[in-house]
Amino acid sequence: MNELFEKMAADAAPARAPGDNALRSVSRIAERAVSLEDEISALEELLKRKNEEYRRITEYELPQAMQDVGIRDFSLTDGSRIEAKPIVRASPKEEMRPAMLRWLRENNLGDIIKTRVTVAFPAGHEKEASALCETIQKVTGEQVLPELSEAVHPQTLTAFVRQQLTEGKPLPLATFGVWQGTVAKITRPKG
Repeated sequence: MNELFEKMAADAAPARAPGDNALRSVSRIAERAVSLEDEISALEELLKRKNEEYRRITEYELPQAMQDVGIRDFSLTDGSRIEAKPIVRASPKEEMRPAMLRWLRENNLGDIIKTRVTVAFPAGHEKEASALCETIQKVTGEQVLPELSEAVHPQTLTAFVRQQLTEGKPLPLATFGVWQGTVAKITRPKG
């Protein structure tokens, strides 16, 4: 085994030591990579702040200003159209998901819950994984890798919550992470 490591070390060792110019070149490239990494992090943070600012303006400031002057829509000189629209979002916190799923089942609304089954095998258990897949395939007629989880698709959940609210049906808003408000939708002219 030592022979293998010695051979690998000999193969990896450079034939000659690099000169100062080569080391400076490597150093400049590495410094540029570090600089780019810093720039990317700064741009990602800037994008995050800009998205938060945009959300604050379109979900709070602009709808409130439009309501204060009594308008629901208007157009800008560039042809962009601004319209205040009611919005409902449902995004339960992770710790509220079990309560949400339980509430849906208790209220005979569990049909929007999707159950997913997936199984992850550790390395070296390919035969067992293959055997389980074959068994599942026999039962389901398809090739499936199981792992059990339950969830409601975010768009399905939001549509469900919107419908419940529209119909005046009771709903534990905190459990479902419901946010209701008005958003200023911006439609830009084509072209």
